[in-house]
Amino acid sequence: VNPPVTYPSSGDDTTFVFTTGGNYSVTLEASNSCGLSTFTQGIVAKELQANFTYVPNPTCEKMPILFTATASIIPSPPVLDPNVVQWDWDFGDPLSGANNTASVTEDTITHFFEGTAPFTVQLIAWGDCGPDTFTQILALNPAVIVNAGNDTSVCEGTNVFLQATVDSVTYPVVYSWTGT
Repeated sequence: VNPPVTYPSSGDDTTFVFTTGGNYSVTLEASNSCGLSTFTQGIVAKELQANFTYVPNPTCEKMPILFTATASIIPSPPVLDPNVVQWDWDFGDPLSGANNTASVTEDTITHFFEGTAPFTVQLIAWGDCGPDTFTQILALNPAVIVNAGNDTSVCEGTNVFLQATVDSVTYPVVYSWTGT
């Protein structure tokens, strides 16, 4: 087997277990009083590879996030259907309670983060040549918090100067003032 692993066997059949995907070769030697014969067989051990994307990206705190899970079997070609039967999610967000984890058969799910970033989001795909786990750290941009000061009283016809201040913000910030 390549990489070198010794599987001692002396019968006319044997079993191999490849714990990682890749290209392997197994060599069989058979001999009797008339000589030696060698046969080498190539084996491609396939493995499931899970992944996910999310939108919006980048995203902000206090916004729902749509996650889309994907899986493929590698190496390819040939391209094989991974036949994923279940997606297990852990959003790394214990403050979201029961919504922190989910086991679903659909490849999309929406999560609303309740805690403070960063979040370690983990996906486990259950399918052919699997399961496989994919983990990604999600940092959310802080939501804008705006303030223009205390309520005030003025005489009619007098100009009022208002100044916005923002906290926990990712720039740029777009301001829009309206009055009634």
